[in-house]
Amino acid sequence: MRRRPGIEPTKIPSYDVLHFEHSDDVPESLRRAVEEKGWRSANKEAFPTVLQIDPYLTVSQAHLRDIEFFETLARALAKAFESPKLWHRAWQGSEPVEMTLSVESLDGTQKVVLGSEPSQGFDLYTDSDSALLKAFDDMYGEKASVIIDFDQLDRLERSLMSRVAACPEAPELEDPILGLGMLLDLANQLLVPVTQLDARDLKKRLFDDIPRTAMVDGDSAKTLVSSLQLAYQWIMTHHPLEHGAGCLAFLNDSAIENLETRLVDAHLFG
Repeated sequence: MRRRPGIEPTKIPSYDVLHFEHSDDVPESLRRAVEEKGWRSANKEAFPTVLQIDPYLTVSQAHLRDIEFFETLARALAKAFESPKLWHRAWQGSEPVEMTLSVESLDGTQKVVLGSEPSQGFDLYTDSDSALLKAFDDMYGEKASVIIDFDQLDRLERSLMSRVAACPEAPELEDPILGLGMLLDLANQLLVPVTQLDARDLKKRLFDDIPRTAMVDGDSAKTLVSSLQLAYQWIMTHHPLEHGAGCLAFLNDSAIENLETRLVDAHLFG
C-alpha cells in the first residue's frame, strides 16, 4: 500500500477481487495464460482476472504472476478451511493459524505456508547495491524468452525498495518509494528489468495508465514524480543506466504539471 498525500485511507484493508472481464478488456498475456492453463471461465467470452484495491480505494489490475499466485492461494485456503475449529479459535483471540499445505494447482504441486509474516528482515539480499541492481539484469539474461524465478525477483524487489527508503534523501519526501513501486510494476508488466525502462515507458505509464486507473487527486503528481526522481538518482549512483539520463530529464516540472492536469480530468478515468 502507498500513502496518498491529502487523502485519508478507509478502514478497509487491502484486498483482491476475483471477477470476469470481457476478452477485449483483458491483456493478451492473460488471455493466453487462461487458455494454456485451462482456468475455468464463465464462457468463451469471459476471462477470470483479479483487481487489487487498497485502503485508498485505488484500483489496479493484477499482473499475471499475481493471478497465478491468487489461484494457488485460493486453492490453499479452500483446503485450510477443512479444519474450521482452528479458525474459530483464532477468531476468538487464540493463537493465529499456522500451517503448511501441499496444493495441487494447474502449475503442479505447490507448497503454501499460511501464518504470520516471516521473521527475516525486509532486505533479503545480502550483497552490495551494485550487485543487487545487476541481479535484475541477470534474471532476464540475453534471451527474449526466459523462465523468471519470481521468488528471487520478489526478494530483489523487497531489498531494492528497502535500500531506497533508507537513503539519506528519502525522509525529505512524502512517499520515497511510491515511484519505485510504480517502476517495478511497470517492469513486471513489460517483462524487462527495472534497469532497462526508458522515458517512453514512463510517459505512457504516467500520462495514460495512471490517470485511467488511479483514484487520486492532482496533489499526488508531485509526490509521484519526486519519488521517481529519487529512484533514478539512487539507481544511477550504483548501476549504469542506458536510459537513466533521459528518464531524469523527462521527470521535470512540466511532467508534474501535465500529470496534475490529467489526474483531475474525469474523462480519462475508467
